[in-house]
Amino acid sequence: MYRYVFALAVFFASITTKGGENFSSVFSERAKCAVAVKYILQLEEERRQIVTCAMVADSDGLIVVPASEIPGLARVESIRDFKVFVYGGDASGYPADYLGLDPISGAHFLRLRGGLPDTMLPFSKFKRAKAEIAQELWGVSIASEEDMFEPFYTRSYVSKIGRRPMWTGDTGGGVASVGAPVFDKLGNFVGWGQSQSHEEKIILYSNSKRDEVILVSPSQTSTFLLPEELDGILERIPKNPGGDPRAWVGLVDMQMLKPDVAKILGLEDKCAIVVSGVIKDSPAQKAGIKKGDIIIGIDGKDIERLNSNSDSLGNFWMKLAKCKVGDKVSLSILRGAELPKTYEVRMGELPKTLRQSNYKYFKRLGFSIREFLLDDAIARRMLDKDKDAAVVQFVKPNSPASSAMPGRLAIGDVIKEINSKPVAGYAEAVEILAKIDADASVKDLVILAEDFRETKVIRVKLD
Repeated sequence: MYRYVFALAVFFASITTKGGENFSSVFSERAKCAVAVKYILQLEEERRQIVTCAMVADSDGLIVVPASEIPGLARVESIRDFKVFVYGGDASGYPADYLGLDPISGAHFLRLRGGLPDTMLPFSKFKRAKAEIAQELWGVSIASEEDMFEPFYTRSYVSKIGRRPMWTGDTGGGVASVGAPVFDKLGNFVGWGQSQSHEEKIILYSNSKRDEVILVSPSQTSTFLLPEELDGILERIPKNPGGDPRAWVGLVDMQMLKPDVAKILGLEDKCAIVVSGVIKDSPAQKAGIKKGDIIIGIDGKDIERLNSNSDSLGNFWMKLAKCKVGDKVSLSILRGAELPKTYEVRMGELPKTLRQSNYKYFKRLGFSIREFLLDDAIARRMLDKDKDAAVVQFVKPNSPASSAMPGRLAIGDVIKEINSKPVAGYAEAVEILAKIDADASVKDLVILAEDFRETKVIRVKLD
């Protein structure tokens, strides 16, 4: 490590910026934007410490963390004890509070307690510039905790820039740590490092056999988010860490119209989306939208076509996600042989999500349950957001629940009966199971559960 740092010092000493400033000082200042973040992920039977990288966003101590670095489905109470570290700062770290996530990009927000220390700087302190193809960029990478999170220099060249569906750039190799800033040769801010980059490789054996593998960098990325997208993210800091009310339309399983069908309908020059399902009593159903409708426009404009179908569909969803509860959205729809018609949808409030749901773990039984959610209904093709039921969330390995016979309790099972008593909903399931879990005299229980295909009887023997 020391030999590597010495080599970098020699390299920095030989470089100056356009204005004559020694690059070593340029790097040192901008490295203060990159920080390490430690936090605890507390699950039913596991307590895991996670270390990742992030970026300082403002002078009040706002820290922004990429979506990939904190589980987006984790409940707020499951992620705790956040501390932020910077090279040359307090070795014990700076405590921070979790503010929540941006529902569109998935980026997470932290706020340092006590403000920003002198050892940190926000990326906004530096001028910004536009990245261009073949341009040389450099970024900040952060060493491991063993090396005191020391920053080091990495560089690469821009290979592509595009909307996927957010505006991102890619370089030929690792340009920064995930969550760290990226700059041009003059020290202007050009982007924010995103999830780990990967390379597809082929292993060739002496017997001509070949295997395809994917190599993932554990610490660096070649993908960065452009500054204008980051600006939008920083405008969406939630007021509630668990999530503010989000707009919802009620369309599910959307698919891009296949080229052969588009040609028959005379839509080969348009980007069109097929409605595969509409949730009961959703804003879309109330507006009159039906399964099989073809959406060809939104708010008076054609559906935008991006590089791939997944990007085009993601861009459409993003437009809806940026709406607020109560906003009106106009969708231009083609139905059968009818002429295109405009349907006005008033956005409703998204039903409870997994990270907002209640759950209960029964340690003696070896499993936890949670509330039945809209996603559960969609997975079962029920298209009904109002069902009340208990869903198995976790099954501990080698526990009574995992060893049950003749069938085993599995994640995603819906509990229908407990000891031959029908279970009306989540609250009743919690009440019954809590009593069994606390009563050492109960040596077994029988659960009637329903998975995605069938109903099964599960006998759990308790020691």
